[in-house]
Amino acid sequence: MEINAGERIAEDRALVPWPAAGFVSKTQFLHTFLSPISEGENPCGWVFQRNCVGSRTESVLLFNCKWMERRLVQMKYPLTCLEGNNNLAFVSVPLRPFVGGTALGTGTGFLFEPDFERIFLITNRHLVIEESEQFFPDRLILKLHTDALDLKKFEDWTVPLYSENGKGDRAWLELDPVIDVIALELNAVELKRFVFHTFRPIDLISADIVVGVGDPLLVIGYPRGFSDEMHNLPVFRQAGVASVYPIPFEGKPFFLIDSELHPGTSGSPVITQPSIWQVKKDEAELFEEPQYRLIGIHSATYDDLKLNVVWFASLFMELCGKAEGIKISND
Repeated sequence: MEINAGERIAEDRALVPWPAAGFVSKTQFLHTFLSPISEGENPCGWVFQRNCVGSRTESVLLFNCKWMERRLVQMKYPLTCLEGNNNLAFVSVPLRPFVGGTALGTGTGFLFEPDFERIFLITNRHLVIEESEQFFPDRLILKLHTDALDLKKFEDWTVPLYSENGKGDRAWLELDPVIDVIALELNAVELKRFVFHTFRPIDLISADIVVGVGDPLLVIGYPRGFSDEMHNLPVFRQAGVASVYPIPFEGKPFFLIDSELHPGTSGSPVITQPSIWQVKKDEAELFEEPQYRLIGIHSATYDDLKLNVVWFASLFMELCGKAEGIKISND
């Protein structure tokens, strides 16, 4: 059976990870995707379509093998005016805690998608509650892009911190008050009008990846609320691993990084420096495009030492696993 452009594709097609198809660059993909496909130009029966997953548009490549149809998701990032790893600018979200009409500061968060169309805001606990400081905001205001091709278009979006069931239940999930990380599930339907990039489980650093003292990292956030305000884009700060990873520092689930960070960077994702090399315990891998892994979330700074706390990324799946309907794999 041949598959020609415009034909309906069977719903029971198999899902195959993109690496199985080999590498196709974003430029090559878009050129092919946007080009008209006729039967004469398409002898192999290649079909392209775009799927909306949450607020993210995924470019999907469908093709016909001799015995089966396969569906390949090619794009790691949303289709935007930015290229390659510059799309990391969409992973961090500026946020402001409010109580009533009063802003209580600034911070950073990021979106994590542990399961299909289940999207959580990950940020620091001290940005939503700090009992010792009598800090009790009732909502967060996020600033999100609304146009993938025009970075000057963005809007504020309000996220309540307490349920609207009249009981005042906390809307966020936490593991322990001493662990400065929370997850707050967002309304995936409302999010569809925004442009952003979610981290997924596949982006989390795995136990077989070697991270050494001094290895370079990136912290993506909004120090003291500072950013490219015209385009709503974050600041990228260089950092280095400053304690032995993945040994929990002082027995707590975090490690230290060496970097000059400031208030407002709290809640920022910390990722490995994008690289075409990835060193594992038993091998080293070479990739066509730079790869990164989400290694943790920034939380606090030892001011006089310029050392910073980064909670382990493994906490994110554990947190989201507390939500109803989320299944956490033990793999």
